[in-house]
Amino acid sequence: MEYRDFGSTGLRVSVLGLGAGQIGDARLDETEVARLLHFAVDQGITLFDTARGYGLSEERLGRHLGHQRQQLVISTKVGYDMAGHADWSPGCIQAGVDAALQRLQTDYLDIVHLHSCSLAVLQQGDAIRALQDAQQAGKIRVIAYSGENDELAWAVNSGLFGSVEHSLSLCDQRVIQQSLPQASAAGLGVIAKRPVANAPWRFSASPVGEYAEEYWWRWDTMRQRDPDLLPPGLEWQELALRFSAYTPGVSSIIVGTANPAHLHHNVSLLNGPLPDDEYRRLREAFHRQDPGWWGGQVGQTRQGPNHRTLPRVLGGPGFILPPPILAFQAYTGNTRFHSQARVWSPRHTVTRRSTGLAMSVSPFSMVPSIRRGPPTGSNSCNRPGCSKANPPPGLMWWIWMVGSAVLRNQPN
Repeated sequence: MEYRDFGSTGLRVSVLGLGAGQIGDARLDETEVARLLHFAVDQGITLFDTARGYGLSEERLGRHLGHQRQQLVISTKVGYDMAGHADWSPGCIQAGVDAALQRLQTDYLDIVHLHSCSLAVLQQGDAIRALQDAQQAGKIRVIAYSGENDELAWAVNSGLFGSVEHSLSLCDQRVIQQSLPQASAAGLGVIAKRPVANAPWRFSASPVGEYAEEYWWRWDTMRQRDPDLLPPGLEWQELALRFSAYTPGVSSIIVGTANPAHLHHNVSLLNGPLPDDEYRRLREAFHRQDPGWWGGQVGQTRQGPNHRTLPRVLGGPGFILPPPILAFQAYTGNTRFHSQARVWSPRHTVTRRSTGLAMSVSPFSMVPSIRRGPPTGSNSCNRPGCSKANPPPGLMWWIWMVGSAVLRNQPN
C-alpha cells in the first residue's frame, strides 16, 4: 500500500481508503462487518470515511477498530439530523461532533466535513465557526468540506478548510481543472470519492433509476466516440482506479464495499500511475464530450426540514425550458428534500445539484411523480418500503407556473 501526506495537515493516509457507507446497513451481519474492517486494516488501509447519515457506520467503526485508533485516520461528516437543533446551526454542528466522538469511541476526530451544505450556509459562516470552535477544543484535527461544484470552489478558495472531499473519476473530471489545482496549491488534503463512477460498466444498458445512471450516460458517450478508450490488457475498474488515484493533487481515493474480495481486488489494481499518453487520452476524451455541464454529481442535498427553495435548471441566469418537456420529481426522505436536476440530450443526462424540489427534464418523461421513503446515498428510492405515487397530471402545470416565477427571482 502506498501512503501520502494529507496536504499540509500533518496527517498521512493510504492511497486507497474505505468508504464506510455500506457497512452502515443494519441488515449486514456484525461478524461480517468486523471481518471486512479487520481485513481492510490488514491490507494497509488507514483512511476510513464515514458520516452521520451512514446508518450504523460510525458506531461499527468505533466498535471494531477502536483498539487500533492511533494507526487510523477517521473522516466523518456532520451538519444535520440532531434532535433539538436546526440543520447547519452551530448547536447542530457541536452536537454532531460530540455524537461522532461517542459513536466512534474516540476523544478526537481526524477529519470532520460539513456534508454537502449549500453555498448560502458556507457564506453565512456559523457552521464553519462551530467546526473551528471544536478544533480549538481539541476535538477535531482538520475541518473540511465535502461537496461539489460552486460550493466546492468556494470552500477551496476560502482559506477556512484544511481538506475537501469531492467526486473525481473518468466520468467526472471537471474538478481537475477547476478546484483541484487550487486545493493542491493551498496545501489542502484531497479525498476523491466515487473514483470508479459507480462502475457503470456493470450495466449493458442505461440503469434507469440507479445512481449510476448519470455516470453510465457519460461513460457510454465517451466510449462510443472512442471505442479504443480502454487500453489492451486493462479492465475498466483498474483504469478508473489508477486514473483517479494518480491524478495530481489527490491524497486518497475512497471506494465503498462490504465485500472483502472486492476490497482485495481494488487494492491489487493500484499498480502505479497510468502511462502519460493513456492519462492524456482519457482527459481528452472527457473534454471532447463534455457539453459544458458535466459537473460533480451530488448524492444528497442536505438543506434542512423546512427548506422550500426550487432549483435552477442549469444554474444559468433564469434559463427555463418550455412546459411540454418538464416533469418534476420530489425525492423526500424523512422530513428533508433530496434533489437533483437532470436534463436529457440524445446521449447523456446532465445532473446538477439543486435545492428543495427536484426538476427532471426529459422528452421521454411527461408525468410528474413523487417518491417518498428513506433517503439513500444515491438519492434514489430503491429500498424496501419505499413507495412511488403519481399525482394528477394537471399538477405539472401549476408546479411549472409557480416554479417559473420563483426561479426567475432566485439569486445566483
